[in-house]
Amino acid sequence: MKIGILTVIVYLGDIQSLKAKRSVLSPIIARLHKAFNISVGEIDRQDVWNQGVLACVMVANDTQFLQHALENIHTYIENQWRNIEVVEYHVEIL
Repeated sequence: MKIGILTVIVYLGDIQSLKAKRSVLSPIIARLHKAFNISVGEIDRQDVWNQGVLACVMVANDTQFLQHALENIHTYIENQWRNIEVVEYHVEIL
């Protein structure tokens, strides 16, 4: 069994409060969970208003499947939410 982790650092633009940040990130997290049936959460920079670090986790038997699926999730994030900027992303297979 393999575990795939996609870590995405996002810049949220002109966000001025943690409440506004939450209003942007919460729908993204919910939609990713529903669309891809993955575990998703904000894992770092919770106290920074205009940045966030999301982690998406999947479990599968095939390493290539995990790599491809997590790359698709990254592409989906960039295409669906034009108001955020993906600063960096990293895929790790354990």
